[in-house]
Amino acid sequence: MKKMILFLLMLCCFVFANETPKIAVYVGGSEDAAVNEALSDLVLDALVKSGHYRSIDRPQDFTAKTIRADDGVLTDDSLILESGKTAGAQYLCFVKILAVLGSNQISARIVGVESDSVIELGIVRSPLGTVEDLHRVSVQITKRLPVGQNKKKTEETEKTEKTEETEAKQVSEAMGTVRKETQKDVKKESLFVDARDNKEYKIKRIGDYYWFMQDLDFNGKGKYNWNDACDVCPQGWRLPGNNEWGALKKTASLDDLKEFTEKNSGRWWSATEKGRKFASYWYFSRNKLKSSPGTDHVGKGNAYGVRCVK
Repeated sequence: MKKMILFLLMLCCFVFANETPKIAVYVGGSEDAAVNEALSDLVLDALVKSGHYRSIDRPQDFTAKTIRADDGVLTDDSLILESGKTAGAQYLCFVKILAVLGSNQISARIVGVESDSVIELGIVRSPLGTVEDLHRVSVQITKRLPVGQNKKKTEETEKTEKTEETEAKQVSEAMGTVRKETQKDVKKESLFVDARDNKEYKIKRIGDYYWFMQDLDFNGKGKYNWNDACDVCPQGWRLPGNNEWGALKKTASLDDLKEFTEKNSGRWWSATEKGRKFASYWYFSRNKLKSSPGTDHVGKGNAYGVRCVK
């Protein structure tokens, strides 16, 4: 009798496992392929833990064919779907990262490989500078996963959607404001006044971001340890991470860099940290903007300059 019960339990587990569809995850949008790959692993893990999906047999092979493809990140969704189908997935989770006004907007959707059915998981906004950030995003994405495609909207779901609509409207309005600002006479000097102490800072749009062209000097303090640097920028501005610094390096002209370094501390903090005790910094050398040498990072207790970005 006991053997029969055990057999039935094993059979139920086998049937249930085979009814659970397999899913693969594709993440794109970040200039750093390591961010795409790490977030892909975490999202897949979170989806599997939700109990609604199983992982494909060799997810690392799928990642190698898409995120780490030799010809760069694939942009054709049909090719990615085909790769997922070849890997044995019934569903594919697309996660796209979009930098908007100095912040990361992460959207996700689950697509049926055969049926073309789509489950939208909404939008999450978060920095992506640490493993904790990536884990937080993966959890938030999975929490938005409905139990079934035909499940009626709950009050919480409707509330979430309204919040997302409001946030999307705010982003749209903010981007509209940026477009209006760029239409002004570029010869005029742009100044930002810090309402906390009425100090003025020259700002400039370089690429997709607005930058302080001078070191922050709040309360007569020109250099800060890393923890203070993360919180010292005025409202609406923030300490740039390596993604923003990298974008500045790519888009700034020689004149921009010369202007950027006229009044400087020599080294500036990055919001990107390395564990609990270390963080990245950027500096200017031989007419080039450079990140921390190699994989070297500096202790958070050091005092470096701050440039704010949005």
